Amino acid sequence: MLQATISVIFCYTLLCLSNFVELPLWSFDPTTGALTSYDYRLLYIVCFILSTSFRNNYALIAVGLYLISGLAGLPIFAFGGGVNYVFEPSFGYLLGLIPLSLLAFYAKIHIPEIGVRTFRDRSVLPLMGLVIAHGLGLIYLLVTQRLDLSNFASMSLYQIFYDIFLAHLVIIAL
Repeated sequence: MLQATISVIFCYTLLCLSNFVELPLWSFDPTTGALTSYDYRLLYIVCFILSTSFRNNYALIAVGLYLISGLAGLPIFAFGGGVNYVFEPSFGYLLGLIPLSLLAFYAKIHIPEIGVRTFRDRSVLPLMGLVIAHGLGLIYLLVTQRLDLSNFASMSLYQIFYDIFLAHLVIIAL
């Protein structure tokens, strides 16, 4: 029980910190046709790594705590926290952490059981989790009527490219 609690606290802490760590990467701006600097947030890839690192899905519990504590008012989300954060365009992407964690953990547990050996087969479920997570974010943008080219490019297009690239590196390492 103590080990599980420590593992959940560890996952929660890493999730909170990863939302504030930004890697300066490059992206293509379709409006100007030029390369621009893009700040890549590590939240999805950290959730992905945590979901595939433990025997139990402590990352899913930590994601739940992360969402609840952020909505309760702790400023752990990218732009603060509180109940009003559900009106932020990025909230749908936070909800996407739930299927991401579930699918990545499910793949980690069940794919070795069925004897999958190829990289393609090992990578399908976790990458589906990333696509579904980004899809939830896009649906949320659409529902809140904030879906435009700049939001799509900055919140999903560049992010999913780097998420999938880094997730492939994690899958290779497993």
